[in-house]
Amino acid sequence: HSYPHDWRTKKPVIYRATPQWFASIDKFRQNILDEVEKVDWVIPWGKTRLYNMSRDRGDWVISRQRAWGVPLPIFYAENGEAIITPETIEHVANLFAA
Repeated sequence: HSYPHDWRTKKPVIYRATPQWFASIDKFRQNILDEVEKVDWVIPWGKTRLYNMSRDRGDWVISRQRAWGVPLPIFYAENGEAIITPETIEHVANLFAA
């Protein structure tokens, strides 16, 4: 049978299940859609695309193994509990500030 390969390296892609963090927009989805409607769009298809994307978006994976961007400033205690504080968020943001 066919196995997935990376299009650049032609090497097999290895899948592995890892814990991830998700963000939900359910509580403010309607606010997003209302704001999209308020924008004076220069390119009409942009409005349609952003509106539909926001309308249909499920939970958003925000913890993907990234090759760019700012890492999530989340640390874990020995018992596995997530530690998220304003201080660590600010510290990590400052490390990446331009």
